Amino acid sequence: MPLVWIPATICVGLLIAAVYLGGRIVTAHSPATVAVQIKPAATVPAKPQPNVQAPAAPKPEAAPQPEAEAPALVSDQQTSMIDPQTGQRYIQVAALTLEAAQRYMGKLREAKLEPHVAPGPRPELVRVLIGPFADQDSLTRTKSELESARIDHFVRKY
Repeated sequence: MPLVWIPATICVGLLIAAVYLGGRIVTAHSPATVAVQIKPAATVPAKPQPNVQAPAAPKPEAAPQPEAEAPALVSDQQTSMIDPQTGQRYIQVAALTLEAAQRYMGKLREAKLEPHVAPGPRPELVRVLIGPFADQDSLTRTKSELESARIDHFVRKY
């Protein structure tokens, strides 16, 4: 009897595994999971209406859109919020929340660097920048200081 049950159990197990995997494959490739771009239907021109003017309904006022709040200006007097101009070169060392940026800038000042804060890639983040650099020599010198302090960085040209 065990000679019949062992192969039967193995076959049933393989059958269940094959059905499960087949279902997963079909579900993964089904059209429901593929992004479909829906095109708007063509508009049909309306028939011209007789020149009858209805009383104008008052237009509802648009609700004010919540604007993404820019980080508040930094209260630390040594921290300055800058707006980099086109063509200027900076070294970016971080993109952090304002509070984390203030702590990090303290460490940079201890390393005798002059960091600045600029608007970040998202409203809740700010960029920590060093610069601007007028010439390549000062940029290279600051890069070598950052490398010797093992601070990750990259050059950003606005």
